[in-house]
Amino acid sequence: MAIKVPRYQPSRTVRRFKQRLLLFILVAMTGVIGGVVSFPAAKTWYYLRQLHRGTRPEQIAALNQLAPMALANPGLPPDLEAGLIQLLPHATLAEETLLIQIGHWLVHHLPEMVTRLDQRLDEADDELFSDLVAILQESPGWRMKDQLPARQARQLLIRSRSDDPAIRIAALQQMSRLGPMLESWITDRVIVLLADADPQVRLAAVETASICLTLQRDRLLYPVAENDENTEIQKEAMARLWLIKLPDTKLRDHRNKCFPTDYSEIIRDLSDNDHDLQINAIEDIVFDTLGWNLQWDYFQDLSPYVNKALSQKNYELAGWALWGLARLGDRESLPLMLEVAEGYRDQPMLRWMAARAAARLDTEAGGGALLNLLTSESDVVRDLAAIELAQLNDPEITRRLRSEFFAVERPARGAAALALALAGQGDEVVADELTLREWLMERTRLLTVNPHAEPDWLPRGYYLCAQLALGEEVRDELELFLINENFPRLAIYTALLHSGDSTPIDLLLEMTPVEQDRLLHDCFFAEIVQRYLPDAPLILWTSDPPTRTDEFKQLHRWWSIFRWTVHFNPNRHQWVTSI
Repeated sequence: MAIKVPRYQPSRTVRRFKQRLLLFILVAMTGVIGGVVSFPAAKTWYYLRQLHRGTRPEQIAALNQLAPMALANPGLPPDLEAGLIQLLPHATLAEETLLIQIGHWLVHHLPEMVTRLDQRLDEADDELFSDLVAILQESPGWRMKDQLPARQARQLLIRSRSDDPAIRIAALQQMSRLGPMLESWITDRVIVLLADADPQVRLAAVETASICLTLQRDRLLYPVAENDENTEIQKEAMARLWLIKLPDTKLRDHRNKCFPTDYSEIIRDLSDNDHDLQINAIEDIVFDTLGWNLQWDYFQDLSPYVNKALSQKNYELAGWALWGLARLGDRESLPLMLEVAEGYRDQPMLRWMAARAAARLDTEAGGGALLNLLTSESDVVRDLAAIELAQLNDPEITRRLRSEFFAVERPARGAAALALALAGQGDEVVADELTLREWLMERTRLLTVNPHAEPDWLPRGYYLCAQLALGEEVRDELELFLINENFPRLAIYTALLHSGDSTPIDLLLEMTPVEQDRLLHDCFFAEIVQRYLPDAPLILWTSDPPTRTDEFKQLHRWWSIFRWTVHFNPNRHQWVTSI
């Protein structure tokens, strides 16, 4: 008989232990899974609680933690905005720095924060306003210069109350750049700054008052000109009052009256051996007021100065003497002018002055000499020749320019195109039954887009300048050449002025004194400025450095004051005052 072995039956204690162990494992796993799922929400809840109820350091730390978490939680921006607005006022420098950094992160990554913070600006106090502007300016789509004048004025008024004189000066300078549109907001503050303890702040306030305060500038500047303890400030106020009181052609008439009618001093300077004195004397002769009102007997011996200067290789004096002879109408000197214009290949500027002088006496002969200069290797001479050819307004010279348009080599062809465009020849046929306008568009399209790529960047730049002079909208393309230091400045500056763009004048005022002097005098840009801004103070072409400095300051003052009231006459291509 078989023996039955009883099955093992675990005790109730063991069964109970296993059940509890299994339950524990299940609960642990559920907790882990639940923690993984719910921890971010718990973390967010924790930092939000800290943001609203914690201490100030805890609030700032919580805001710093919540910022990146907002990318995954669309509901966070209102809380972040409220927390930031709550923490910014009365922050220490270290706290403010961190909070603004957090704000920069928010406006870069959460576009809706830009709108939310922008809506807070108008109701914010000055401290919060400055902080919010500092944050918003880091947003790619928000710029203070695009804001309403009231906001721009408020920012500058806040800065003008700084204890640092440099910041007050910077605020005044920015007010001057924005012009009269700020007048109703800044008048009271500028009046206060005209009496500032720092003389440099007062000097900046004089400039701002003359530009921005159109309704009260006379009343405010006269006391400064008469009573300020600083002589420099007195002179600046008086110089600006003089410009304000003598607008338009009155400036020219007043300036003309300042010149003496006794020319004995000029004649004595001509006889002197000092190079600068001789040039100054000849420059006085060629200046309009003197040049057209002198008796030839006074200067009948001027022509020997040309041969003497040439023999001494004093080419600057020779060029000015030739120009003086042209302004005085001495036709007997025409052969000498043409001889100099054709020779002296190593002196391109002398050749241009001689050709220009010849063109004043004989348009056909002098115009031909200028045409030859379009092939000059000097970009300054090439551009000056093109600009002068356009000014001649002679049908025969224009016909020759069109007929020789495709005979010249690059970049001379570009300069020729610019000359034709400045002369208004855009609708005249130049080749292959194409008008100049059509030819330029086709040629520009074919050339490379890269303005730095040889050999196409130079002619392409000229063609764009010519198109701009004809009224085509190519400014965006031309900006690449404006920042290319190798591209001729005169060509692009002239095309811009001709088309009604005052950018060259603004750029001129931002240059260093050395750059200004070289452009205005060495490159004869002052003459181009005079053509396009006929109401501006005259530039006398003097070689005397202090006089040059004064002339530039006067041009700077005039433009800063009247740039808001000048308008462009497209028929004459000139900027004239509307006063």
